[in-house]
Amino acid sequence: MAISFRISPELALVYIRYWDVMGLEESRTAAIEYMSHPSFRPGLRHVVDLTDVTDYERDYADVLKLQAEHLDMFHNGPAPQLVMAIAPTELTQAVAALVMRSWENHPAVICTMCRSRDEALDILGLRQADKAAVFDPA
Repeated sequence: MAISFRISPELALVYIRYWDVMGLEESRTAAIEYMSHPSFRPGLRHVVDLTDVTDYERDYADVLKLQAEHLDMFHNGPAPQLVMAIAPTELTQAVAALVMRSWENHPAVICTMCRSRDEALDILGLRQADKAAVFDPA
């Protein structure tokens, strides 16, 4: 699977990393695993790292369907939840823009995009010392 996630409860975030070809079925499977994880809870900030994505499935109707399926991740949170995409290339920025458009009219989700992990830390208000806790494999 070309997706992994790591929940950092102490930082109130989940780090999701995609690599190679970003597939819809893999995203579905990972979302189910994430929502059944013992550390899952509403309100976690989502950092989606697209840095190593080389391509993505272009079934736009299924992308919208997938986002609707993901609504349970964000519903019932204490406040709108942040979804931040790390997208350093034109390709990954196109992927991030597609996902962001699918959430733009939903009050439970606030989307943003940045170009690097360091920029993500800055936006999240985290220190460089938190970098390993967020981005390194468990």
